[in-house]
Amino acid sequence: MRDDGIGGARPFPGSALSTLRDRVEALGGVLEIDSPPGVGTSLRVTIPAGTERMSAGRRTASR
Repeated sequence: MRDDGIGGARPFPGSALSTLRDRVEALGGVLEIDSPPGVGTSLRVTIPAGTERMSAGRRTASR
């Protein structure tokens, strides 16, 4: 996702970006944030499509 805002977005505790990062990491993924001041913000989410997934902090087999 990308926008053309003012940039400078950071995932500080309690922010929407922090919550998004936590959810992505719970799925074994990675959230990348590129947000230089004055340029806008770009988000990239990568979630593995493996045979296992995270559920309440435990790995469980996918169906």
